[in-house]
Amino acid sequence: MPKQQAPEQSSEPMTIMPVIPVPCQTVHAIPIEDALPGLLGVVKNAGTALWRRTGSALSASPAAGLVPSALSHTLTWTLAKTLGPLARGGSVAAQRRLGYHLIEAGTPQAFAEAFQWFRLGARNGDAACQYALGVLYANGQGVMQGKIQASLWYLKAAAQGHAAAQFNLGLLYATGDGVAQDLAQAVSWYEKAAEQGYPRAQFNLAVMLETGSGGPPDTDRALDLYLKAAHLGFGLACLRLGEIALEKAMNATDIASAHFWFNAAAETLSPGDDHETALRLRDSTAPSEADLATRYPSL
Repeated sequence: MPKQQAPEQSSEPMTIMPVIPVPCQTVHAIPIEDALPGLLGVVKNAGTALWRRTGSALSASPAAGLVPSALSHTLTWTLAKTLGPLARGGSVAAQRRLGYHLIEAGTPQAFAEAFQWFRLGARNGDAACQYALGVLYANGQGVMQGKIQASLWYLKAAAQGHAAAQFNLGLLYATGDGVAQDLAQAVSWYEKAAEQGYPRAQFNLAVMLETGSGGPPDTDRALDLYLKAAHLGFGLACLRLGEIALEKAMNATDIASAHFWFNAAAETLSPGDDHETALRLRDSTAPSEADLATRYPSL
């Protein structure tokens, strides 16, 4: 089936609501796993930097974010020995925790063992195990790589409301990786994850709404979603808000808003092209000493 092409970004000016500076380093509102970095791809021939950003890697490690942050580094080998009998006895919670423990070990053998435990939990209907199984299939860790199998397990977890699985499934539909490309389906799954406060889904959905991909453009809602993701500390959303403020800048206040968001993006983004862009734009919008003296004569 031929892939759909994401439409080019509209040349019409974006309707801008007031940009209200807020802290951009707030931790995620809900303790959920980050989406799998190894799957984050690029919509081909999209023609915009925004589309590239929907697939920017979150980490150099393909399994980063799989273990919930609340459990990271708390699963000792002593605990693993305790979990073993429980997992073998059919405890889904123990199977999941043991799988997380093995993932943190990071060796090929550990991934293979983690796959076995996650598969048991997934077959017992555990959404987190189903999501983890999809991650391992997607990356070929502990099992031969299989994007179709990954999409099937993501679908099972997503149907149970697992936000990261919903996001990854949306990304697969957006890129046509393992499934037939369907931008409308991508929007639908991003919507579900975004409603749960998943910042990457909020950002990707905003990009699709801004560019009119998978449905009619809605720039006002796109801006609202960028703001929500920025409030959750998502650096790419901060960067886009800065660009929007700069694009419509009419006075020094608009430039100051742009500078605020570029600075927030520079502080939160990992090293790479987007971080370099944030640094460059932050510096180019920084107020001069004369501007500061005019605004704050008492300093």
